Amino acid sequence: MSVLSGSVYIAPQFWYKLIIVVAFGLPSAILLWRLLGAFIPQRKTRTAAIVGVTVFFVSFGLPIYIGDPNVLYFFPVFSGALLYALQGAPLPRLTFILNFFCLTIELGAIVTAIEHARPSGILLAYAVLLALIVLLTVGFRRLHLWPDEYPALSPKLWRVAFIMAVFPFLVLLLCIAMPIFQPYWGESPLQNAFNSFFILQSFLMTPFILLSVLVNLYVVQLLSRHERLLQEQALYEVNRVYYDQLEQSQIEVRRLRHDLANHLQTMQQLSGDALHRYIDALVDTPAMQPRRRYCENQIVNAVLQNKSARIEQSEIQSAFSVSLPNDLPLQDIDLCALFANGLDNAIEACLALPPDTRRLSVRACTDKGLFVLCIRNRTADCSPLQPGTLPQSTKKDRVNHGLGLRSLQEICTRYHGAMTLQRTHGMFELLITIPLPHVTD
Repeated sequence: MSVLSGSVYIAPQFWYKLIIVVAFGLPSAILLWRLLGAFIPQRKTRTAAIVGVTVFFVSFGLPIYIGDPNVLYFFPVFSGALLYALQGAPLPRLTFILNFFCLTIELGAIVTAIEHARPSGILLAYAVLLALIVLLTVGFRRLHLWPDEYPALSPKLWRVAFIMAVFPFLVLLLCIAMPIFQPYWGESPLQNAFNSFFILQSFLMTPFILLSVLVNLYVVQLLSRHERLLQEQALYEVNRVYYDQLEQSQIEVRRLRHDLANHLQTMQQLSGDALHRYIDALVDTPAMQPRRRYCENQIVNAVLQNKSARIEQSEIQSAFSVSLPNDLPLQDIDLCALFANGLDNAIEACLALPPDTRRLSVRACTDKGLFVLCIRNRTADCSPLQPGTLPQSTKKDRVNHGLGLRSLQEICTRYHGAMTLQRTHGMFELLITIPLPHVTD
């Protein structure tokens, strides 16, 4: 750079490098941002997209050397930007932040190595970067590893996925940070030999760190599919019970019709209290009990009919106001989980109260393009909830139980909805709203 005639002259080499970095680095950052968005929800704002793409773009241009502390300084910036740009619970966000930080740093290390291997290597370096990311995204799609939906794991499995993401991150930090302390080791032959071996080992670890990140993403997909199969099994069980009850009712009705002539002949021979007792017994038979239809949606009907039996057995006063179409754009598994988990929590809270004070209500509808579910129940805990927190489970095994609200929160996040909890004056309210642009009221 030199000054000519009072103006600043920028060498053509600078513009050449800038064009290459933008032409190859920006598409690479956009592709990586889209790959991340396949695994975890992103904020639907232009600012979030700009922040996410920018942090990937900057990471590719960051010089990556063994023993260079710049990567350590960049990690808080990288994680803070993605924490803002991503949605969902903290643990899934941190899991993918660690994985994609290792992925981008290793890609940046490849760019740095190629760029400094030859004087004019910047074009080759960024071309290789773009080719690797294109190969990565195409490989995910061809191998059917590209998520069709966001991974849905239980909190326990998310902890496992997070621990798996920590290992390559720690190895990466070890490769980068350990040589920083070389001046404190001294200059003995043994220490110099160890240092040389460690630097060589760090270079050899690069492809293994990259591979471990890809394996982590694959494992998350496998765990999510396993969880989905378990949820499908639970939904199948709900439907099976529903149809078994329906079939049993039809059998009772056919039996009643078959025996109707006998019943009428018997009642002709009775009078007074004996006739009343016979009629009461006949009315109490299952065939004479009406099966309530809550709404047009078959899945919601099945869940509510199953839960209503438990509600009656638990001596809980209930009120249902449900108006939902049969063609809701929600997966049956998620719709089942919303009502089943919400009602299970409400029933559990009511059971801690005396029978005469047990009450719950369920309201659900589609209104102005929104799916709205509101479950209110009496509770023994009258303390207000802290904003952004979930109530503690009352079950003894809190590790494996009491995860219903977290599951509901995860479903709301995947559908870009919201879950609001409120506890005041002995009443607990669960309010779920999910946008449904294709639903007409």
